[in-house]
Amino acid sequence: MTARVAGIALLLLAAAAVAGCTSTLSNLPIVGEPDKLPQRPDTPASYPAVHDMPAPRDTKPLTEADRKKLEDELVAARNKQEADTNTTPPPPPPKPPGQ
Repeated sequence: MTARVAGIALLLLAAAAVAGCTSTLSNLPIVGEPDKLPQRPDTPASYPAVHDMPAPRDTKPLTEADRKKLEDELVAARNKQEADTNTTPPPPPPKPPGQ
């Protein structure tokens, strides 16, 4: 029984070791990449510039009149969609007797 457990443990350890170096194995000519895979670029891609701040926006915030106009247009569009679908919510289910 212990030999069987030791064999399984050795198999799991070998699987973990092989899984840890799959990037190395992928460069081997026999194991390697599929034939139709595009070639890798000569230089690796650079990391994105995460600390660069975007340029300031050239647009200004909406005025109160523009905001009210936009809100009215959205309300009108919602009301039109509700009227077009003509769906009313179903009535609530009846309460069971005794409540």
